[in-house]
Amino acid sequence: MPSGATFFSQVKPVLPGKWSTVRNDDNSFPSEAASSITPAIADAFVPVEVVADALLSAVERLSADQPPAVGIMLSSGVDSALIAELVARSMKQITVKSFTVGHNGGDPEIEGAQLTALALGLDHHELLLEPSEFTRLLPEAMWAMENPGGYDEYPCLLGLSEMAGSHVDVLFSGNLSDTLFGGMNFHTQLWKSLNGLPTDEEPIPNGSLTILKGSTGGREAILRTRSPAHKSLHAELVATMDRRDERMGAQEMLAARFGIDLRMPYADTDVVRTAMRIPDSQKVSDKGNKLILREASAIFLPEEIVKRPKRIQQLMYDSAMRTWLLSTFDLLFNSVGAQKRDVYDYGNLALVREELVREVTRRTVQNAWKAISIETWLLMFADEEHFASAMSDESVKPEAVFSAASRRRRAASAT
Repeated sequence: MPSGATFFSQVKPVLPGKWSTVRNDDNSFPSEAASSITPAIADAFVPVEVVADALLSAVERLSADQPPAVGIMLSSGVDSALIAELVARSMKQITVKSFTVGHNGGDPEIEGAQLTALALGLDHHELLLEPSEFTRLLPEAMWAMENPGGYDEYPCLLGLSEMAGSHVDVLFSGNLSDTLFGGMNFHTQLWKSLNGLPTDEEPIPNGSLTILKGSTGGREAILRTRSPAHKSLHAELVATMDRRDERMGAQEMLAARFGIDLRMPYADTDVVRTAMRIPDSQKVSDKGNKLILREASAIFLPEEIVKRPKRIQQLMYDSAMRTWLLSTFDLLFNSVGAQKRDVYDYGNLALVREELVREVTRRTVQNAWKAISIETWLLMFADEEHFASAMSDESVKPEAVFSAASRRRRAASAT
């Protein structure tokens, strides 16, 4: 069904910094968020102490029930490190546990998180994943979210939540910080463009291969210089806050699958209001990004954590990843079920496979991942036999979709 054409069309996400009211008397859905506290115009200047106080107060509110077992999703960057320290200050009677996911050997996320956990005295836990583990994690993450998106981020987060579920009841996250404080690379490029400086070249977002029949889009990801979409960084961030950030909902759903209460201080109403008052000059400059957040962090954290750049690398895009992708790709798309659905452009599917065989890059991995995710989602939710058995029998595991595809391929070969 086209988006917005079912009775679910009135169901709207409640975005950070907004609220909505539902009344039971007429069983109606709210048509839109009732109000917003995001300022349309930033202040001329915001003291760093105001940011520090807003975050500390948000963590204290979220820690008021003093749960007995608390953890933090810890990356190598300052966002989660600051939350970890504030949680530890708010819960002096327990040792806060930290959880990081990545690959073994030279992963900057793993290495940075280790240093942070050591400096802050956290009880640290790591999950080191191999690509082959996606055979289980990808369908389970998809089943939890009912959504095929996220590349390798969501299965990694599912694995992290699974690990954390054995240790804690409450898990804090540093999500939304980059959106509020201008921490993404795009924000830096936008600032450079607005200030007449040369920008880095970036792939066009939809320059990947299209695999569905009737899809539109280029076959090659080409490079371009990004031009500013708004007249200020603040305007860009305000626009971003009016769009749903699926990653926040994803983290909550994946954590909830293991009985974890996920708490995100950066999404606190007062934190959002405070962050959106901050002018561009206090967020991004030629000296770096998230400037004022780093200043606020310096009140609580050691200097080496405050100045450490965040470098995301959850998995290696290497020969092991290619091996798993190619074997899974062949298993799924050589099946009778995929061919019967007749929804794919098999010419482009062949190109996706050929490009991955030729070279392992972020683009070729993500093209193959996208194709595998779509077919896995269809197997789970459009295949009536599997869906009916999964809904009626809790012992049917989501990853059974791969064994089902294997049986169908063998049956097709036999005939």
